[in-house]
Amino acid sequence: MPSKTFNDPIYGPIDLDRRLVKFIDTVQFQRLHHLRQLGVAFSVYPGASHTRFEHSVGTAHLAGELLKRLEDVASPAIKHVFNQKDVLCVKIAALLHDLGHGPFSHFWEHVISVHNQVLTEENRESEKVEAFVHEEMTLKLIDVVLQENPDIRVELDLEDDDVIFIKELIIPSTRGKSNRSKEPLKNFLYEIVSNKQNGNDVDKWDYIRRDSHHVGINTSFELKRLLNLCKVFICQEKGKVVRTHIAWPQREFDNILQIFEQRKRLHKKVYQHRVIKPMERLYIELLRTANEFIKVPSAKNSDKSLTLFEAHKDPHVFVNLTDAILHGFVMYSGPKVSKCRDILNKIQTRQIGKLVCEANIDDLYCHDSSYLRELQCEFHKYLSSNQVPQSGNDNDSLLNIAEVDIQFYQTNLDFGMKGADKNPMKNVWLYFKEDLNVPASLAADLDEKYVDRMTPKKIMESNVYLFANCPDETRRKFIRDMFVKFCKQSRDDVSPLSIYLTSKMTNGVHGNESARRLNFQL
Repeated sequence: MPSKTFNDPIYGPIDLDRRLVKFIDTVQFQRLHHLRQLGVAFSVYPGASHTRFEHSVGTAHLAGELLKRLEDVASPAIKHVFNQKDVLCVKIAALLHDLGHGPFSHFWEHVISVHNQVLTEENRESEKVEAFVHEEMTLKLIDVVLQENPDIRVELDLEDDDVIFIKELIIPSTRGKSNRSKEPLKNFLYEIVSNKQNGNDVDKWDYIRRDSHHVGINTSFELKRLLNLCKVFICQEKGKVVRTHIAWPQREFDNILQIFEQRKRLHKKVYQHRVIKPMERLYIELLRTANEFIKVPSAKNSDKSLTLFEAHKDPHVFVNLTDAILHGFVMYSGPKVSKCRDILNKIQTRQIGKLVCEANIDDLYCHDSSYLRELQCEFHKYLSSNQVPQSGNDNDSLLNIAEVDIQFYQTNLDFGMKGADKNPMKNVWLYFKEDLNVPASLAADLDEKYVDRMTPKKIMESNVYLFANCPDETRRKFIRDMFVKFCKQSRDDVSPLSIYLTSKMTNGVHGNESARRLNFQL
């Protein structure tokens, strides 16, 4: 099959099926050049400016490599499944799986969610916009691509059932309409692009390798071993084939575990970095202000335009929505534009406050959207009732720390499956040399004690970061001291890192040396 060579920074020269290039050379796919993969992470990591375009190409490459390996080692009972059309559909799904991302990738979904949440709190329900899910927009844009480029369907011989199958591969929850979804032997094809059973798929392999490379963090899992050692196994019940799964040898348990460990590490050090969180708050404020006056034009109808947060109602409008909106307001004038410039100035001069304390919280509250707001309100009440004179003299004025002077941010770290006890390793399929015909699911056939001993006891980790917008150290130290006292007195669910404040660290020679060594944290 004719191919086109792309020089990729992660895999080197890669040969991509020429039929896939038909999709790459469309307006909808070229748009991915203008969507940063890691949102606003470039504010902390200068190298985090790579885009969804190269990630999509890399994912399609890995899908092709994985399919080639699985076909080479397939048993006679599976061999016939690898027909040219099915293989092509999987590659197309891998290439187009992120077509529907908004500006700054995943961050855009968070922006829309926060916008609606604020409107709810302000009793402005009628102004809320539709929730945005990038996978759903992907399916809409696939339809647009095929409608605007009918030659693609003709040249690639894509029938309606093929398009449905491609969409099912991207969102497995929609599975059930295509003919392939009714064939048990083809179940494993749904584990390649978006594996909802355990999250071990080519999408994750690529973004972990790519993101780590661009931010300068080493990866520990061995991709070549994952590609070279996998096989397709048939699962039968009462002599009848019920499904197929991609499985790895049992000795690769640790290598697969490293994928999820690396994902958690990236979330902690990059995606949910403690400085990126307050930067995101400013970007949300900027975008909510810009939403009041910026209109996005339709690529199809010149008379139609929508606001930033309504653009996803129409895929023809959405295709014009990219990271370029960050500076799009310079084309406008008025008080709202001046406010945008002020916020952008805060972003560029990093006016995000100072981190004064970090704390670990109970996993029960890791996904409670109201938890952080309640914590902030409760702490501010405690802070207000314990205000002290600036110099300790009763005649002096109080510190007068307002609620706007403090800001909490929360991070939730896991292996990709929501919940403190969710371990994707329990759903990974392994095989043993002693019995190559029957794969073993860790969830069913292996003792769970084995899984528990081989994986970290605590998978979920939730932290809160307290930032102070106060210009002087006196107020920041007071806030820090009060927060630790507040947690000790009334919040068993919050455990502040005592290293941030103890009298031992602030008194004596040894304490001063320790404080200086930890100054980057204060």
